[in-house]
Amino acid sequence: MNQADTNIARISLASKREILPTEKQISKFWARVVKSDGCWEWQGYKDKSGYGKVQVGDDWRKNGRLVLTHRLSFAINFHQPLDSLVLHKCDNPSCVRPDHLFLGNQQENIKDMDSKKRRMSAEGEKAGSAKLSNEEVLEARNLYANGELTIPRLAIKYGLSKRCMWKIIRRKSWKHI
Repeated sequence: MNQADTNIARISLASKREILPTEKQISKFWARVVKSDGCWEWQGYKDKSGYGKVQVGDDWRKNGRLVLTHRLSFAINFHQPLDSLVLHKCDNPSCVRPDHLFLGNQQENIKDMDSKKRRMSAEGEKAGSAKLSNEEVLEARNLYANGELTIPRLAIKYGLSKRCMWKIIRRKSWKHI
């Protein structure tokens, strides 16, 4: 890839600062990709969601940024700056195959996730911030309905605020059970 091509393969970041991968970084990038008839799998660092990340920039120690590998692949292969999201047709977060990638916005990303039934809405005990289990919510509602405990007493019993317990009892939260 010559300097003119490399200049086009810039990656726009949220801060509006563009990062230019060097030829060496681009070569190292492709060396960490396993190509097949299906997805081209990134073999380097991946975050907990499976998305590949790589550091790029002229002086990566000072000015480099971690960039999602599918975004870098898109920028390199389609020679355009990225000012929108890069989505996967294949729904494989570690895939960097250019023809499996397409540009979109957040609304299109959500629509794509919904159409493929991939969007995880964490509700109830599956939510990371949940302090109660489904069984505890049902138990609290029963204790209140039977007149055994008031909302303030339930809040103390389960270690919640009165407002939070009120929302649970009135089904303003935990609506799914």
